Amino acid sequence: MADYMKAQDLAEANLPSIVRSNDNGQFVTDTLTIAGLVENQHKNVLELVRNYLNDFEEFGEVAFETRLNCQGSPTEYAILNEDQAYLLLTYMRNTAIVRNAKKALVRAFKVAREAASSHSYNYSRLLTAIAKSEEIAARINSGLIETQNELRNIVSEVNHKVEKVDVKVDKVDEKVDSLGAQVIDLAKIIAKRKEFTAATKKEYLITVAQRYQGKCPCCQVNTILDSNGQLISGKGVYEHWNGKQSNRATDGWATCVPCNIELETNRHNKRTAFERFQQLRQEVCERQTQLTLFEKKCNV
Repeated sequence: MADYMKAQDLAEANLPSIVRSNDNGQFVTDTLTIAGLVENQHKNVLELVRNYLNDFEEFGEVAFETRLNCQGSPTEYAILNEDQAYLLLTYMRNTAIVRNAKKALVRAFKVAREAASSHSYNYSRLLTAIAKSEEIAARINSGLIETQNELRNIVSEVNHKVEKVDVKVDKVDEKVDSLGAQVIDLAKIIAKRKEFTAATKKEYLITVAQRYQGKCPCCQVNTILDSNGQLISGKGVYEHWNGKQSNRATDGWATCVPCNIELETNRHNKRTAFERFQQLRQEVCERQTQLTLFEKKCNV
């Protein structure tokens, strides 16, 4: 599984469920799956877990495992229980994509619990029936029962119960298939996110380089551009101020990862910084336009 799983990848994989049972019988998910649901780079999701690891371990130990991705390179990911998975999503910006991911997780854990409960109940009834049949067999062997008719009846009852268990298992499988279809539908919704155009991203980078000396316009502390004026991987991101469906130049900016996480839950106090960035961006764009016109006149 690749570090960055888009929603369409989940749909094509025909993933039946985003929840599984670990060796202890506990239902869990992982950061790779959640990164796919919220359409974010897995390294950013994993970094969020590491940054707030103490918070997550209040709800149980967080296990980190490694698997090989499709390129053959090792990918580290975190295993999360139900409470930790919900906590991770609460630390993300409450967009439509994240809300849909929360609903998908709730459904997945609910179906998993119902399936486990159904199997446990039916298995308990089967053991009771078997124990009763063994008791009858012991009484027959001790000569307390003259015929084996009762034993035959008990065996028939056990077989009947086993058939009922199989029917209920089939119903559970149908519910799992239904959940898989819901995940695929959710993946199609997530895939509708609008990226900023190359021209808009260029305006953001030039503004940060010329007016903020390569530092985050939001906190003006963390450096987000390299020496070539490009975003540093894992340090800077393009942030949608007006929602993931808005990709005009006036709808976003470039920020550091910590500010992007903080803006997920509180952007009111940063409005002045965003408006200042947009003002400087317009000034830079106008200046670039004037320089271009001047160069053309000089060439003439």
